Amino acid sequence: ITPPTPTPTPTPTPETPTIIKMQQRLSLDDARREVAAVAAGLPCAYIDTRQSGADNFTAKGFFAGAGDLAKSLVDAFKQMDGAISLNTQIAAMPLPFCKILSLAPPSSLSGEPDSSSDIKISMNHPDRRYRSGENIKVEVTAGKQSGHLTVLYVDSQGVVINMAPIRAEFKRRDGTSAAMVIDGKINAGETIILGRNPTEKLLKPVYTADQPFGDEQHMIFAMLTAEPLFSQEREIETVAETYLPILKSAILDNNKAMNPVIAKNVVFFTAHPKQ
Repeated sequence: ITPPTPTPTPTPTPETPTIIKMQQRLSLDDARREVAAVAAGLPCAYIDTRQSGADNFTAKGFFAGAGDLAKSLVDAFKQMDGAISLNTQIAAMPLPFCKILSLAPPSSLSGEPDSSSDIKISMNHPDRRYRSGENIKVEVTAGKQSGHLTVLYVDSQGVVINMAPIRAEFKRRDGTSAAMVIDGKINAGETIILGRNPTEKLLKPVYTADQPFGDEQHMIFAMLTAEPLFSQEREIETVAETYLPILKSAILDNNKAMNPVIAKNVVFFTAHPKQ
């Protein structure tokens, strides 16, 4: 008689270990690198990225170029692992504006100060809309700091006009010489007015609205430094291509000399053809 073959004892099936993936939170440095990568193809961009919560970030700034940078950034962050939220406050603008503002980026693009130390810019047309030939006057008000103003007018085609400081020599009708001087010095809380009405008998330039026409094709940019930003007088009218390296060098040199831009602000305005 053949004895039955014993049934082998089954080998226990090992339990599959449970692997818990620890979600790695996106760091601020990683977020900034992602923003820089998305904006890398643009001719100009300044984006200040900050963390506003565990997985919440805010990207604020401006750019020049084609496309919708804000949407591109939001789409890029949606592709990342985890529930990451990106809030954007990003304005598109002409290239000359972007290049100049990126040298000393303002915290606001409205002309209104963000803090008591900022400067305020207002215009004689509160809606900032002008017809060709209308008179333009600009008011710049210092916050709690005194110093020296550098005020620029820039249009979307790259024309740059130094509004302050300026010095211009001219001849009166009687043949005598005179000088129009706006040194840019301003005290805390003080307001200076740039420009005048043609009927006002003041030694100030007369500014009038003109081309380019279209929404926000003109910019007034003001910076405040403790000492004058430039060591030499600047020509009153120039172009952005020439002015940009000069302004960049002046800002860098003044930073090294402990004379940084301590406040700045900007407004944009619109000119339309006469009706």
